[in-house]
Parts: sequence; C-alpha cells; structure tokens
Amino acid sequence: MKISDKKYIKKSLRDNKKIIFLWGILIFFLALYFYIIMFNMNKLMDQVDLIVRRPYEVLVSTDKVNAEIDKLKVYNENLKFNSTKENIKHISKDIENIYANVEGEFLNLRSFFDANDGNVRKLYNNFHELKKNENILLKNASDENYKYKEINKYMSDNVNPYFDKIDTLVVKIQNKVDIKIHSFYMNANDIKNISESISIIMFLIIILGLIAYQISLNKKNKIINYKNSIFDTISKNIAQGLFLHNLNDPNENFISESSEKLFGIKHEKLLNGYDLIIRNIDEKDREEISRIQKSTDKED
Repeated sequence: MKISDKKYIKKSLRDNKKIIFLWGILIFFLALYFYIIMFNMNKLMDQVDLIVRRPYEVLVSTDKVNAEIDKLKVYNENLKFNSTKENIKHISKDIENIYANVEGEFLNLRSFFDANDGNVRKLYNNFHELKKNENILLKNASDENYKYKEINKYMSDNVNPYFDKIDTLVVKIQNKVDIKIHSFYMNANDIKNISESISIIMFLIIILGLIAYQISLNKKNKIINYKNSIFDTISKNIAQGLFLHNLNDPNENFISESSEKLFGIKHEKLLNGYDLIIRNIDEKDREEISRIQKSTDKED
C-alpha cells in the first residue's frame, strides 16, 4: 500500500472520529435534556399531589376541630342552665366523644406539619388544658353542686380563654396552609418555566450543533469540488493519459479523456477494461506496472 493511501485512510479515520464525537455530544445533550424533563415532571407531579391532597385534608381537619370546639361551647352553655347530675352525666359522655374526635384530627395535622411546628404544638397544648379544665368544671358541677353563677365564673376564668386561643391558632394554621398551597403553585410554575427554558436552550444547542456540522461539511465539499475541478481540468488537457486504478473497488477506477488520443479507444471502454489498458501500453511500462502490482499485493 502506498504512503499516500495510508495517509488518506488515516485522515478519513480522523474525520470519522470527529463526526462520531460530534454525534456523541448531541446524543449526550439529548439524553440530559430528557432526564431533566422527566425529573422535573416527576417533581411537578409530587407538588400537584400535595396541592390536591394534603392541604385539603389539613383544612378539613382544622374545620372539624372548630366544629367539635363549637359543640363543646354549646354543651357548656347548656350546663349553665341545667346542672343536674343526669344532664352532667349526659354532657360528660358526649364531651368524651368530642375529645376523641379532636385527638384524631390532630394526627392529620401532625402528619402534614413538622412535629415541632409552633402553632400545632400550641393548639395541642391548649386543647389539653381546655380538656383538663372542662373535666374539673364537670366534676365541680357534680360534686360541689355548682350553679349558674359558679359555672359561669369558672368558665370565664379557666375555659373561655382557651376557646379564644384555639380559635386564633386554628386561623393561623389555616393561613399557613394557604401559604403552603400558594408556595406549591409557585414552585410548580417555576418548574414549568425552567423546563420550558431548558427545552428551548437544548433545542438551540442541537440546532447550532447541526448548523456547525453542516457548515463544516460544506467547507469540505467546497474544497473537494475545487480540487476535483482542478484535477478534471488537468486530466482533460495534459498530453499524457491518466489512469487511476482502485485495487479494492474497480468501479472507482478513473481514466482521463486524453487517453483516447493515446490508445485510439473511447475512454469509457478503457475504463471498463483494465486488461485492455495494459495491453495497449509499452512493454517496459507494462513490466513496471506488474512489478508495482506484485509489490502492492505483498504489502496487503
């Protein structure tokens, strides 16, 4: 194999490596793009799940706490005007159910908020203080025979303040949930905007990469066309015949049109018959060609 052929092969391999490297970069960016999109979409779905499910449950739980506390207020008003033992027994039983319901709603609140969340902890502590004072009120009303005046005073001093605190804390918790919902929506919107921006950037990178690749190909094609035009001009105007023989693919053989003047045979026929060319050249040159052919075969 000739040195020029080896150089050509090496150059072709280098060009192929560049093309493979370029496509590798494009594929990498595409894979990165789809990974980011999938990651952001999954995160967005998690946010949507929280928006739809958890805050709604917390709002329902706080409303239920409010409803149960309102029931407790009604029972206290009832107790003021009817402090008989039978009524106290009936109220005590119903209030125990209220306590159980409120405790259940606290589990939902704690599952949504941090266990050490200030408002939830305060709400829980105030509820237990209210529960303790309610039990004392019922016990005193039964054992000490409290009437309207005593019941009203005890409630004003030890029960009603906790009602006010609980109402205030419930409002704060609901406001905090509203803020969280707004934050979820904002995060989801930010993720959407980021995904769109990344999509546009990745698309532009791919397009610019393809444009750069096409420009590079066009430059190479111009150089090749220019060299071909020079070669074509030379091959048509030289006095000698020019014959290029591809050992691997005879279909790529080339013979100049000027060869017709030398052999008196159309160059198309000469191109189709390698043996025809060999037979029509000088015997010394024929021997030289045979020697080169044998040398090439040994190198292969």
